[in-house]
Amino acid sequence: MTSVSPLNIALSGLRSAQALIGVASNNIANASTDGYTKKTLAQYTVIVGGQGGGVDVGLVQRRINDILMKDFRKQVSVTSGLATTQDYLRQVQELHGTPNNESSITSQIGRLKDSFAQLANSPESQYLLTSAYNVAQRTVQQFSSYSTSITQLRNTVQSDMTQSVNTINSLTQQIVDLNVSIKAARNQERTSADLEDQRDLAIRKLSEEVDVSYFTNQDGTVTVMTHEGQLLAHDVAVKLYFKPEQLGVQSYYPVASKPLMLGDPIHGTDITNDTSLGGRMGALVKLRDETLPTYQAQIDELAYQLASRFSAEGLNLFTMPNGSIPANTPSAYVGFADAMVVNPAIVSDTSLIRKGTNPLSTVQAGSSEVLRKIIEFTFGDVAYHEAVGTANITTGPTTLFAELGLSGQARIIGDQNVQAMSSVDADPAINENDTFTLQVGAGLPQTVTITASMTPAALVAAINTAIPGTAALSSGGQLILTAPANLTIGSSGPNAMSAAGLAALGFTAGVTTAQPPSFTIASGNNDPTTITITSADTGATLLAKINSVSGITASIVGGHLEIRPTEGGDISIIDGLKNPLQALGMTITEVPHTAFNSLNLGPGANLDGRISGSPTLLEYATQLVGTQSQDSSYATSSLANESVYKTTLESQLINESGVNIDEEMAQLISIQTAYSASARTITVVQQMMDELLNAIRR
Repeated sequence: MTSVSPLNIALSGLRSAQALIGVASNNIANASTDGYTKKTLAQYTVIVGGQGGGVDVGLVQRRINDILMKDFRKQVSVTSGLATTQDYLRQVQELHGTPNNESSITSQIGRLKDSFAQLANSPESQYLLTSAYNVAQRTVQQFSSYSTSITQLRNTVQSDMTQSVNTINSLTQQIVDLNVSIKAARNQERTSADLEDQRDLAIRKLSEEVDVSYFTNQDGTVTVMTHEGQLLAHDVAVKLYFKPEQLGVQSYYPVASKPLMLGDPIHGTDITNDTSLGGRMGALVKLRDETLPTYQAQIDELAYQLASRFSAEGLNLFTMPNGSIPANTPSAYVGFADAMVVNPAIVSDTSLIRKGTNPLSTVQAGSSEVLRKIIEFTFGDVAYHEAVGTANITTGPTTLFAELGLSGQARIIGDQNVQAMSSVDADPAINENDTFTLQVGAGLPQTVTITASMTPAALVAAINTAIPGTAALSSGGQLILTAPANLTIGSSGPNAMSAAGLAALGFTAGVTTAQPPSFTIASGNNDPTTITITSADTGATLLAKINSVSGITASIVGGHLEIRPTEGGDISIIDGLKNPLQALGMTITEVPHTAFNSLNLGPGANLDGRISGSPTLLEYATQLVGTQSQDSSYATSSLANESVYKTTLESQLINESGVNIDEEMAQLISIQTAYSASARTITVVQQMMDELLNAIRR
């Protein structure tokens, strides 16, 4: 039978207590060490011959909650990305300035509008002309400054991406090295707890750069991957490559912005477009390839619309250095905000601001029409006024008289107040049975006979019986004769009315020529021009007449007449003889500006500008600043919320896996008590041995 030695039991207790004291002391010493987790020491009862033979200790172990650890690392990635985004968007907000200092693009466009409004009130003022020119120059400078700053921020992002790549490669190699050490320690049955802490810390730091997933293998090593499953580290580190080039406004991924290549710089895996890249790197890639390019596209869109809306009113104020304005295709004006200048022609002659830049200007000399149109239309929500008809017409050969039922008009207004007569034959120059004739065009002459005591109303009825719809009395009592062709008044034959009799009625014998239908038209404040429609006119000849009017452009679209000002602004049309505009169904409508482009923006035609519709220039500028401010505010509030959650997870992790000083101190007291007990046992054994030896010596 094997006996158990009390001395061995006491010595094992001392060894166990010393080991526990070492672990507790190490916990206390590293309580504030980043990444350090609470260590414990397993103790085992030694059984000898069925009896307790003391205590033995195992390996130092960690106390860790893997699920909580993964949640925390995920949150580390989220907050790191948001912090990066917030930092850059804060810098963008600094470009706009605070509302109080009025240094934003919106404020500058407002100043530009005010300068033109003041000049329009006093167009002869050289001081106000120079002031408007100077404000235009400052507008160009502000657009260019903002655009340049956005490009600089994109290049700074690339510098940060390079730094992040270096950090990622360093951390993945560190994880691989720790994997090797941990595997070796386990093979040699040594504790790997501290090494695992170091590896966890490296994974956590890696999570700051990129969102990772990982799992622990049976040999204690860890396999680390991107969120999408691309291997980063296991027994070897998969290197990340990034070789940036200087970015300009035309640079975009993947054509002119370099990718992030995993494994090989040429044939590796491109992870740039990985939407779940996460962490600092994910935020940087989005800033470089989406957020900041979108801001550039917005400012380019505003610059282009500013230039085109001025141009639409006859003033090419903002152009490319060669004096041109790009086409209305987003890819054609990428970088226009940076390249835009005040038209070189205006730099040479500032008076063009007053009279327009079109050498064939449709504005009358000395007019301030250009300035008026800019205030009302360039900065307004309407591009121009347009007159559109509803009647169907063609360019020929059918005439407009046939298509619209038009005709000329002969009109005679008597110069006597016949209404004052008690009867027509009461006038000494008019006798009962006097006659006169009326002939319309080539028709047969119709005889009108004066009857006894005929009233003026009866005379009107007699004329209308002879030729329906011809006669009427004016409000002043005069006879009015109207006919769709030449109207002839005759006085011949038996009982023919004398010239004096016709004069008493307010008429004279002879032919009154029919006048063609007409209307007047004018562009803006220009003098009106009368347009007549003859019996031979077709839609084609009408277009030619209208298009000959300065500042007016006409066309037939879908069979309907359309009339608009050539250089923007408004038009006026006034119906005339026979109301041809009414027959054409013409009404004036307000045509909104061409909508701001929102989709397919940027050099890659793949960006959403997020501002749609047809706002005014000031409204778009306000929305531009507001949208970017909202992005910044959202990043700030999201970071605050996610940081609270991160702190909560970190607190839970520390509570479960971290070192509690009070707990460790209590543990030391307990270990000290056990140590004292074991030491007392040894002392007692020693005393017993001494007594035994003394007894033998006697």
